[in-house]
Amino acid sequence: MAALGARVEVRDHAGASARGELYACARGVSALVIPAEGKAVDVTLVRADLAAEGVLVSASAPTEAAAEAARAPLPPLDLELAAQREARAVAKAEAAGRKVGIGVTPRAQAIFDKLSNTMECAWDGQSIVVLGEVVLSPPYEPAGVRGKEGATDLLVRRVATVLGNIAAEVDAKK
Repeated sequence: MAALGARVEVRDHAGASARGELYACARGVSALVIPAEGKAVDVTLVRADLAAEGVLVSASAPTEAAAEAARAPLPPLDLELAAQREARAVAKAEAAGRKVGIGVTPRAQAIFDKLSNTMECAWDGQSIVVLGEVVLSPPYEPAGVRGKEGATDLLVRRVATVLGNIAAEVDAKK
């Protein structure tokens, strides 16, 4: 293992490489931290066990800037900001999860995905609910489109027309 401050270049099996001054080495997880050259905040975390090749470019002692950076205290962690970022990430993941049908065919999922690009859609078991008012049941054909109580005929016809176009497009790609 190279000493901290050594200039290294590490390549992975895909051919991607990271080059810079070795800033930190976490032996417990076999990881190297290499700051991007010329950028103070961009770093590359390299799992040493996934590296295909490592080249020691220069074994010189750490620069004064690197030594000073290693001694500097870490900035305080803004726990409120971290909690907000976590909440946004969880909400985004949950929203993405609601768009995945459970036990539906790839055709049904493709229809849902295309339909949800233009209209609000949700899964209700095997059925797709559009705009909270129109229900598309398997086999997801225009003739099977029905409106919930209170849905206008115009809306049901519009969804049936859009479904017909989307189903034809999805079926043509098979």
